[in-house]
Amino acid sequence: LQEGGKSYLMEAVDLQLTGNRLLVSDGASRKPLDVELQISDLNILLFDRQVYLLRQIAATVLGGSDRAADSQGAQVEAQGSSLKGDAEAASFMMNSRVLFQGATLMLHTSESPYPIATCSVRDVNTQFSVTGKGTDVVLQIASLEMMDGKGRTFASSMGNTSSADAEQQLVVLKHRTVAPDSKDHPGYDSSWDLDFRSLVLNWNDKTIALLVEFGEEALRNKEGGEAAPNTSQHVVNSEGKPVSSSREGDKAGGEVANKSAENAVALKAKLKMQVTASIQLLSAVLMRDGDGVAKLEMSALTCKYELGAHGSKTTGKLGNFVVEDLSRPDTLFQEKLGLRDTSRSVVEFELSTYSASGAEHPGYDSMLVLEMSSTRLVYMKRFVDELRAYIAAEPLISGIMGKTASAVAESAKKAAGHHRRGQGLAKVRCKLVNPLVVLPVEDSSEEHLVADLGEILLENRFSTEGEKRIEHFEVGVKAMNLQEGGKSHLMENVDVKLLCSRELSQDGSSGFAEIDLTVSDVCAHFSESQVLLVASVQRRNLGFLSQSADDQTIEPQGRKLASTPAMDLAEDGMEPESSAGGVLFAKMGISSLQLTCYSQKLGALNAGEREPHTRVQCVNPSVSYALFDTGEVTVGCTVSKMEVVHEEAKQAGLLGHVLRYYEEERGGRQGGQAGEEKPQLQVNYGKQGKGAEGVLT
Repeated sequence: LQEGGKSYLMEAVDLQLTGNRLLVSDGASRKPLDVELQISDLNILLFDRQVYLLRQIAATVLGGSDRAADSQGAQVEAQGSSLKGDAEAASFMMNSRVLFQGATLMLHTSESPYPIATCSVRDVNTQFSVTGKGTDVVLQIASLEMMDGKGRTFASSMGNTSSADAEQQLVVLKHRTVAPDSKDHPGYDSSWDLDFRSLVLNWNDKTIALLVEFGEEALRNKEGGEAAPNTSQHVVNSEGKPVSSSREGDKAGGEVANKSAENAVALKAKLKMQVTASIQLLSAVLMRDGDGVAKLEMSALTCKYELGAHGSKTTGKLGNFVVEDLSRPDTLFQEKLGLRDTSRSVVEFELSTYSASGAEHPGYDSMLVLEMSSTRLVYMKRFVDELRAYIAAEPLISGIMGKTASAVAESAKKAAGHHRRGQGLAKVRCKLVNPLVVLPVEDSSEEHLVADLGEILLENRFSTEGEKRIEHFEVGVKAMNLQEGGKSHLMENVDVKLLCSRELSQDGSSGFAEIDLTVSDVCAHFSESQVLLVASVQRRNLGFLSQSADDQTIEPQGRKLASTPAMDLAEDGMEPESSAGGVLFAKMGISSLQLTCYSQKLGALNAGEREPHTRVQCVNPSVSYALFDTGEVTVGCTVSKMEVVHEEAKQAGLLGHVLRYYEEERGGRQGGQAGEEKPQLQVNYGKQGKGAEGVLT
């Protein structure tokens, strides 16, 4: 294959086609037609200009988009007829194979005589068979290797390339269709099975930039290039006659499109499909100028998708996902993300969707059940910033992530609107088992904090109260801990529960919403060295409190820093968005909050011995917020008891209480009834409505 008068795209290719067909006088013993095509090594040399040339030829030969639209209905009908299993289909049987030892593709740009990349695949085997029961297609690729222009490996499969065993192949793809009236019907009409072994990528930013440039140049429409030929003469009417008039062509195209859509909907309603996929190992080393930045590795991924007449079900699990830091050889925390127990799967999930017309519709359209095993995350702001900078500068990843983020944002926006109207509801149950967050002071420092976030459970449910449909959320966190790395706890066994309820309105207007956050006893213990450790982690690693004055957000003059969004809008003469027909209640409460500060024990022989210095305790601190549809706003803060004790003075027999709750010996607190205990501190802010003055008590 040669570009006219110029270089060869492909040369010296040998083909061998063999076939076997049994000739019988009676039709009793039907045997399949066996066909095999063997191809020698394919060596393809491709310039970017030649890709554009091939596109032009393809557009001319295939006849453009009109012919594709014209054949759409025939494709849908052919797909449906392949599943009918009628007498004519049952009388035909065929087995075919396409084999070639390997193929090598070299990509060139017009400016350089050297290839920018070379891709080689070995031992490709394709099998196709047709019987009265359906069809089977199998594709096998033994190995893949890709080199950049300097001969460095860009992608390489890991396996035995000389073995024909399916267990040693890089990719095994199987597709099967089954006639609905088949005697041994497996329960689905169509299935796909992808088995992907091991592939390692060395993701060099320079090579990727060249490949992206090659693709853009090859797919760009050249200035002055000829337009695709007019293919209106290919359009036919319902009687199969050619149509020359554009009006008749549009009418015929509309007939075909409508018929195709109807056939596709009918076929989808009947079709049962199953898709399974597995990836043994996929590893990528992100490289800048030949040096590693990070390594991403995903292993033991399995997924199964089942589509039925009244919904679908997707299940899967991921063995592990590991992120390693390659940018700093002196780091003591090279693995930034990974499983704590590698014998478990990092994620297991099940997603079910339900047809609204199905008899078994549970009242919501989908359900997600997800469980995540205990993972360890080492957060270093330097590494995160470097990874973000790499992704932003790398054209392919940044382009994909940008388009993905835009699509997700648009879908989320539409889903939120449907959700407010009670449409597209999803039931969720997510469980995260003890995720661990490690916060080092520096890469080369052994000093670090360890935050065990406990067991996290998120789930929701739906209820009906009269004519109102209400969604309830619950987030529970059990046994959170904060510890100095390898040493004592700063805080342990803290439980958090968040309850949310909101009304789902059919017209999308805001109903009521209620939020309730409760926290168990919080007992924190800090020594002088631990306070310095926390400050070092914040200053050297996190850095979010040590921004320069130029980076800080400056509040406008006259704006109170501690004011709530609702109060700010009210001061500006604007009503909060939530107040348009909605009511919001929010409350946060803590059983007790206790902070104990320790100092080194005087006269102690061991430097690690310490004793309590000062204890601060708040009992039942709570904050509440309410916003009504009339514009009324109330904010409240209450503390039942506060106490500050100087423990060293108390142990010395001196007066240790710096601040405490004072009670009368008789009749409880002054001004109250006998036995009544009022809060030690109570702060309330209220505003009756739009334009009213706020009152602080």
